Amino acid sequence: MHDLRIWRTDFANVSFRSADLRGAVLAGTNEKDEKRVTYHDVDFTAADMRGTMYGAVEFVRCKFNRAKLNKVDFQSSTFTDCSFEGELRGVMFYRTGFMGERFPPMK
Repeated sequence: MHDLRIWRTDFANVSFRSADLRGAVLAGTNEKDEKRVTYHDVDFTAADMRGTMYGAVEFVRCKFNRAKLNKVDFQSSTFTDCSFEGELRGVMFYRTGFMGERFPPMK
């Protein structure tokens, strides 16, 4: 799944365990989008997520345990009841980015 491109898609109860997702766009958006891409109950355990890109994502109950998360920019993404275990190197979390301010705040 190296270099995968995902746009306007929602995932629920999916496993990406040990998947090679390097360089993938896991949540593409454009300036007209007003809805976040969602990942609910998704397992990214031991996935190689180095260099993955996100426009704006809602992560709910997702597992990032032992995932390779080097140089990942989770711009405009939100996390609810997610688990991270292992090293995070060069990972960025922040509220706005790629016009993320247009998305409604999470409740």
